[in-house]
Amino acid sequence: MSHLFTVFNRSVNCIRTTDHRCAKLQLVSLQGNFCKAVLRSDTYYSSEYLFLILEDALDFLQISNDNIELHEPIGYGAFGTVYRATWLTRQHIVAVKKLHLTSWNEKAKKEFFKELSLIDSLRSSHIVNFYGACIETDNCALVIEYMSLGSLYKLLHVDNLTLVWPLRLSIALKAAKCINYLHTLQPCILHRDIKSVNFLLERAHDGYTVKVCDFGLTQTRVETLHQSVSNLSMPGALQWTAPEILHVHPHTEKSDIYSLGIVYWELATNQKPYNGYNDSNIREMVVAGNRLPIPEAIPSGFRVLIEKCWAHYPNHRPNSSDLIGMIEECINIQSKSLMSFRWLKKHD
Repeated sequence: MSHLFTVFNRSVNCIRTTDHRCAKLQLVSLQGNFCKAVLRSDTYYSSEYLFLILEDALDFLQISNDNIELHEPIGYGAFGTVYRATWLTRQHIVAVKKLHLTSWNEKAKKEFFKELSLIDSLRSSHIVNFYGACIETDNCALVIEYMSLGSLYKLLHVDNLTLVWPLRLSIALKAAKCINYLHTLQPCILHRDIKSVNFLLERAHDGYTVKVCDFGLTQTRVETLHQSVSNLSMPGALQWTAPEILHVHPHTEKSDIYSLGIVYWELATNQKPYNGYNDSNIREMVVAGNRLPIPEAIPSGFRVLIEKCWAHYPNHRPNSSDLIGMIEECINIQSKSLMSFRWLKKHD
């Protein structure tokens, strides 16, 4: 082991020279294997970060900060700031989410990098794809897929766009498929932070492409709770939090479904959930089983679906696969109603 640290210390010094790539090879070869994260990178690392590499905690693409050109900010949150950016060597528009790791201990950082490695292994039309990360000693920038329309929250509550019902149901179905993708993975991935901010949209031939983001980053949520960076214009998670979580019970797939029910209420009403209520009032209402009012004008099938999603007891809620079937039925009813309306209008 002493030999390992001797070579490690010598290699850390080499890492700052032009021969830094050879030094990385020397480091990882001590374990008898090669860490792809090191070989695929042209980034200089701190000694703390290299210990993580030695333990094979990293397996995602590291992107040099010099390879990313930041443009305007497009989002804010407790984690930091999201920018539109250009990945220069690929001439590709991306989103860059900057995280502040200053207060994180090494164990937290290691768990976070493991989570990134898991996310890096996933590719789907239902998720915002993770391309890689720019790593510095106390900062990390996640390079992710850029969605030009931004979040569903922005669409509904900032742009104040009123959607026709076929489009609302289409978005609801696509959101359910996003969560179903995560829930049917082996092992299952719980999102744990479903809200309208975390569904991103892009224009498509059938209306909108919908993808879910910020899944699987449990460590990010835990650590950012201890940081003071915040923005009052951005919603927290309480409005979408299931009653069992407020009772400090474990998060399950059905907790995700509850949160999705709140998103569907937003989609149906164009209103912010619990707008004007303070945190204490929201907690009291949710724990007591009181829910947001659903206007009578909402199609009955979708109203029932929302009520099932936010049922007080988790086992009374549908799973994501059932939810897809329920929304498809709502779409069929809506389509038949529209056809009947057109027929009546034509023969009036």
